[in-house]
Amino acid sequence: ANITLWLRVINFCALSHSLGPMVAQIFHMANDIVTFFAIMFIVFVAFVMSLMFTLGDVIPSQFGDPATAAITLFLGLFGEVDFSIMQEADLSPGILYFAYGVQVVYLVIGSLVLL
Repeated sequence: ANITLWLRVINFCALSHSLGPMVAQIFHMANDIVTFFAIMFIVFVAFVMSLMFTLGDVIPSQFGDPATAAITLFLGLFGEVDFSIMQEADLSPGILYFAYGVQVVYLVIGSLVLL
């Protein structure tokens, strides 16, 4: 009920000579924001699937299925990365460095987006 009230106020402000262009610009920006988040979601899912298929069998507690891999990557954006679990796992050096690289690239991209 509260949201519909604010939408009515926005429609009323759109009729104003000084507020009308600003309201129209906000609606155009909302469309761009939705497009941005759709692209970011696709990038996020790509990194989740990459790490799940690479580390899912070795570290199932963090990358066993898409949900836990997504939670691990999301928490990684806020500094909750635990690289010691990957060091303790029985991984070949190639797979280990690939997983490090994927996580570091994701953290850099995610940090730049959060700025």
